[in-house]
Amino acid sequence: MSISRYILKYSLLCMVKLTLAEQDFNAPLPLTPLPGIELSHQLAFENHDQFSFQEGLYYPLDSFWLSMDPDISLRDISSIYKSIVSNGYGSHDYLSNNQKWGLYVNHFQSFDPIRLSPLTSGVNRYAFWQLSWIPGTNQFPYQEGVMQLSTDHALSSRVHQLFTGYASDGNQYILTQSGFGTQDEGWYVQLFRDLNQGDRYNFGGNVSQGLVSYAKETPTDHIQVNMELASQIADFNYSIPTELAQVNSNQFYVAPSQDQDHIQKYQFVWQHSVNDRHYFTATSQYQTLDLHKNQAHPLDVKTCTSGGFDDGTLCLNNVALVDQDLNTIIPSSSSRTYGSLLNADEKHYMFDQTIQFQKFDLNQQWLFGMTGSFIRTDYDAQSQLATFNDKRYAQPLTNNGSQIEIDGVKSDSTADAVISSLTPVDLKSNSSILSLFTVYQSSIYDDVDAYFSTRFNGVLYDVSNESQLALTENDINAYHHFQRFNPSASIVYHYDQINDVFGSIYQYNQAPSLLALYCSDENEACYWPKAFFKNGSLDQTLTQGLRLGVRGETKLYHAGLGWAMTTHIEKHHDDIILVPTDWMKGYARNVDETRDYGVNLKLYLDMEKVHSSFAYRYLNATYQSTFTVPTVYDPNTSQNVLPGDAVPGVPRQMIRWNTLYQWNKDIALTSSIIGVGSSEYYGNFNSNHSQNTTKDLSGTYQLDTLPGYGLLNLGLTWRPNRHLQAFFTIDNVFNKAFYTDGSYGQAPDPATLPFTELGDTGSGDVQGIKDPQFVSPGQERIWRIAFKLAL
Repeated sequence: MSISRYILKYSLLCMVKLTLAEQDFNAPLPLTPLPGIELSHQLAFENHDQFSFQEGLYYPLDSFWLSMDPDISLRDISSIYKSIVSNGYGSHDYLSNNQKWGLYVNHFQSFDPIRLSPLTSGVNRYAFWQLSWIPGTNQFPYQEGVMQLSTDHALSSRVHQLFTGYASDGNQYILTQSGFGTQDEGWYVQLFRDLNQGDRYNFGGNVSQGLVSYAKETPTDHIQVNMELASQIADFNYSIPTELAQVNSNQFYVAPSQDQDHIQKYQFVWQHSVNDRHYFTATSQYQTLDLHKNQAHPLDVKTCTSGGFDDGTLCLNNVALVDQDLNTIIPSSSSRTYGSLLNADEKHYMFDQTIQFQKFDLNQQWLFGMTGSFIRTDYDAQSQLATFNDKRYAQPLTNNGSQIEIDGVKSDSTADAVISSLTPVDLKSNSSILSLFTVYQSSIYDDVDAYFSTRFNGVLYDVSNESQLALTENDINAYHHFQRFNPSASIVYHYDQINDVFGSIYQYNQAPSLLALYCSDENEACYWPKAFFKNGSLDQTLTQGLRLGVRGETKLYHAGLGWAMTTHIEKHHDDIILVPTDWMKGYARNVDETRDYGVNLKLYLDMEKVHSSFAYRYLNATYQSTFTVPTVYDPNTSQNVLPGDAVPGVPRQMIRWNTLYQWNKDIALTSSIIGVGSSEYYGNFNSNHSQNTTKDLSGTYQLDTLPGYGLLNLGLTWRPNRHLQAFFTIDNVFNKAFYTDGSYGQAPDPATLPFTELGDTGSGDVQGIKDPQFVSPGQERIWRIAFKLAL
């Protein structure tokens, strides 16, 4: 069997496995993440660094960089996204005749991508390392505010939407991630020893994240132990209104928040080769997460005008707020601004286990596997009544020296208090997520291979109410379970040794997350990121798809030419979407059917001095059913969605063109051209582009699409000898202003929140935010210098 055919077989086996197994660790996010658009995913704490700390520094920059091409394979990350945000400076050193010693000291940033918008999505975690010096008065040349580098757009129930957020206070680099992650800059140190016999000893750690890893490799075994003890404090905000995007794009906050997270994680990986035909892999991981979140929400609170309440009683949406004693609230003095200040504490105890066994014969292969995640969560959250200062920071209000909690609402003075989306929550949950899968591959003929696979997915949620508050007694306790048996099949025809045609049909299910289940009442939307308003009901999503493709390579004069093209169509039944109803407010619901189809095209050119890759992606994602949802940009109205309306946030076309030119044996030049098409703002479910009147009737605004953009990145590498390597990169060469994401969300009323950026002096009668279109600005031009020394 040729090497190329073996590689293809292995790749397809992995692809089929991923189609079924999807993710090794499929645990739910913390209960107070910023809300996900694609709630049909069990967005997960990933086994993200299984090999990154051991292998990530050994890759040559050119091969690492050239491999970043767009891909919409199942459960894969689009490299249009990865290429922009991953500046992983690695290197490769030649082994001496006997052994190699090396010491790497790298400045690192490790972060989770996140969507910076009123509706947000958590995603996979990854990391990169570099020893870098960035000129400027501060160590990180970012202005104060919020920035976002890039986004990978994907259909909600098909692949993860991936986003990255950045912020700085002018003196330190701050980054925010879904669930947990790293905030501070630090140093990563790695000491390793390689022997020709295949033994590797690796010890590494960093000063701010508290990560330590150890790895050993023998000809038959790979053993790795990772331990992480980390703490972080991360300031965070959301995307900015279009009215301020150009005025002061990096200094606008609606209601700042702060997260304080503590993480302990222990991971053990064992890979064992029984012989050249049998392989066994097991990975165990235990985590404890201690998360503390503060999130402010402006509220349109006014004094009650009906219901028979006492003068000065505070009402929200015509119902009176009640405090922790279930009494209505009459503040000692009136305030222009009111809001809620969420304080949430959650602790997670998570155990993840994967087991996989592979058996290779001459004409067939078997793969058996299991993944399981078992999570215990304690969650406690309450909302305090607050006012906002001129910086829009929330300050809790007090009554007789005690802070005022918002525990519920009353419809009139004689009614009993009832639960609301701001009611405190105290609960425990147990989540079990189990997947069993098997893959069988057989060579039917010399030039035809067939793959058959099955997967059973089971998800169980058991939630119990721990609160002493009588209002929540019957609204929290719940037991949910979801399961599905999913078959899949693929076939590969080998035209010759290096050219192949392949196709696959597949199916997979995705259970709703707890976050979606407990915020699925369209009559009572949730304030994000507070989770568990009350128990609800959602169906799991079922995806069925067909994928066809060709791949191959040839010689063209003195150059190597490779290509790959895939096309797919997928239908998603009972897809789950998040419907925004206000700024940082919304609910989850099922949609009968969505569909996406598209084409991926990749071309590779390999010459003596020039290496180039071009990738193009076309993706058409639409709703295929009729439904009605609220219109967030026009309160008290609805938008009718029809079959064929575009799924928001998904540009139809994306390209990337990478080129590396080897100037001489020491110097290489790189360039990257990136293009992303326009897309609909999230919240615009029926592609409405009409002109609308502002909420205060003072003017109009035009609903628009989020514009596409093109970027140019350049780089240079210099390696004078085997011990020293230097890198220089400049991203966004022309300093192009662009937006990577857009969402609709009603901004707070100008009279209820100060916007000094627009000339507000505190009276509330000057202009405020009127346009409900919010955007996430892309990265400005930035250049980096990095060095690596290997002894």
